[in-house]
Amino acid sequence: MLLVEIGLRFYLNESASIEPVECKREDPIVHHGYKPITTCRYKTAEWDTEIRINSHGLRNKEIEESKNKFRVLVMGDSFTAAESVDYEKTFVYLAESTLIKEGKNIEVINAGVPSYSPILEYLWLREYGLELNPDLVILNFDLGDVSGDNFMMDYYSGFEKSYDDNSSLENKESGLDSKEVSDEKSPLIVKEEPIKLWADTRRKLFISRAENPDSLTLITRIKFWLHTHFKSYGFFAEATKKTIRKIRGIPEKPIYVLGDVKNDFEYVTRSIENAINREVYKSSLENLKRIKSLLDNNSIPFVVVYFPHGHQISGDEWAKGRQFYGLEQGKVYPLDSINVLMELSKEAEIETYDATESFLKASDSLFPLFYPFDGHFTANGNMVMSGVLAEIIRKKRNAS
Repeated sequence: MLLVEIGLRFYLNESASIEPVECKREDPIVHHGYKPITTCRYKTAEWDTEIRINSHGLRNKEIEESKNKFRVLVMGDSFTAAESVDYEKTFVYLAESTLIKEGKNIEVINAGVPSYSPILEYLWLREYGLELNPDLVILNFDLGDVSGDNFMMDYYSGFEKSYDDNSSLENKESGLDSKEVSDEKSPLIVKEEPIKLWADTRRKLFISRAENPDSLTLITRIKFWLHTHFKSYGFFAEATKKTIRKIRGIPEKPIYVLGDVKNDFEYVTRSIENAINREVYKSSLENLKRIKSLLDNNSIPFVVVYFPHGHQISGDEWAKGRQFYGLEQGKVYPLDSINVLMELSKEAEIETYDATESFLKASDSLFPLFYPFDGHFTANGNMVMSGVLAEIIRKKRNAS
């Protein structure tokens, strides 16, 4: 038994996932973000990458204070941050490299942060992003952002007047308006510690029963102790549970609450009925309008890119992980959600780009574009997205 325990400890240590938690921090304004000047390892069964965060709190190389290039700021969530690939394989880096090779004097900054959606992207842009003085802002809209915005709007409930004003909260403290600040030709500044105006909106972290053993029953305490001290117990207990589930025909439990847009990441991709429900897009569209208004006031062009998820491209993409989201294996899901978003954006006079066709064209030759279990872009998916990004930047650069 001792040899089994030693063997399992070695095996599980080698195969265990490593989350880049040391590179993340809470933020009183934008809920969360990257911690400046940190380096973390991110390891799963599908990748093993290094996450380096610069002094601006971005997964990007250091940004020069003196600006002498056409500067593009690319916002988005985990698909844009692209933690599942090395930095040199992220689509933002690849797009910049392609354009530089073409002889363009350009800089493309990756401002993607996992779990961001338009409400947080708006607040981040207003409080931090405009300091980078971009010439063009591109927002990569993940279809899961619809769920994210609906959820986060509850989080910021009651503060609509504060975040609906294009003036930075910090500028309000100093008595300056956004135009006065945007006209200043001062070096780029990084906020060491975010201001505390919205500190009271921070929700208390719930302590799980595993983190508070005193709340457990005697039997559960014993199980908890065994899990904590013996790898062999946890390994065989989990294997037994999986076997019983298979014998009884019990499917793996979905991660999200199906049918609830606030808690169903794939709500708008799940069915045509969900996709054409315009009401669920209201929060995201309002936040995109806020971003456009903010950028219009600063004479900065804005483009939103809509891209599909793996299960909308092929029945073979995202094959292993989709079941945890209640999606059928082998099924290709509708693209109506992107069509609706394109229509709503047009009505709001927001410039958009649909990346779907690029992924469909590459689905056979560059498979897989999405990781089988996790569902984020593989290196191939990043390559496809880099082509989309480079094309948009070329057009906007030539038009400026």
